[in-house]
Amino acid sequence: MAFHGIGKKRIQGIQGSVKTTGAVLKDRRGKHTNRPHKLKEDIANAVIEQIKGLTVRQESTGKSSKLYLPERLNVKMMYDLFKEAHPSMVVSYQTYRVICRKHNIVFGPPKTRVASQELRSSVDFLS
Repeated sequence: MAFHGIGKKRIQGIQGSVKTTGAVLKDRRGKHTNRPHKLKEDIANAVIEQIKGLTVRQESTGKSSKLYLPERLNVKMMYDLFKEAHPSMVVSYQTYRVICRKHNIVFGPPKTRVASQELRSSVDFLS
C-alpha cells in the first residue's frame, strides 16, 4: 500500500472513522477558516468609496485600466484624509496602500489620451 502513497496510519484512520461514524471522513488537511489578519470588507469598501469620491481620470484606450489622480496628491495624503473621515476604522498605512495598488492608481497626468471622468468630492482638499 505504501506504493500508492497510503500508509499504515492513513488506513488506521479510515478504519477508525468507519467504525465510529459509518462513513469515511473527508480529508481536511490544510483547511481552516480562522483568518485573523483578513481584511474586512467594510474597510476595503470605505477605501474604494473614498477613491471614487476623488477627481479621477480614466484611460479610454489601452489594455490596463488605470485611474489617474492629481499629481499633488499621494497615498500618504489620501490615507490621512481617510483617517480624518473615518476615525473609528482601524486600518494601517500598509493595508491602505495595498488596496490602492490593487486599483491601479497613478498620480500625475497620463502619457496617452484619456477620457476625463470627474467625480466630485464633498471636500475640496486640493485647494
